[in-house]
Amino acid sequence: MDELRMIVSCIEYYSYAKNIPGHKVFEAFDKNGVIQLLQDTRNQFPEMDTSFYIGMIDGMMALERDAEEDTYGHYEERTELLIDVVGRMAKAHRMDAAEACRMYYGTKIAATVAEDSTGYYKKSAEEIFEAAEKE
Repeated sequence: MDELRMIVSCIEYYSYAKNIPGHKVFEAFDKNGVIQLLQDTRNQFPEMDTSFYIGMIDGMMALERDAEEDTYGHYEERTELLIDVVGRMAKAHRMDAAEACRMYYGTKIAATVAEDSTGYYKKSAEEIFEAAEKE
């Protein structure tokens, strides 16, 4: 599994499980060293899949679906969209996955895409990429 897919998948799943917007999850993960831990673990176990990394986070944070609301339920669609968007940012700016995630999740468009009610998870990767680049 590539690093970008692993990081975005973990962020968006945690967003769904805890009913917290993805950009806030990334901010907390980055600030508390979870992104670096994911990268270090991936370097040691590159053959592992998303379930392994989510399980690792679960072990650290008691990750279980405990949200009563479902504000971020379209996390699977959002994950695929954002892997494409953040991948484009990484390529355009010659960044690694963590740097590109930092750039994307730091934008205002990230907050908009995170909310299911906006419907932005249905937009094309190109539209979201262009909006993020304009910020």
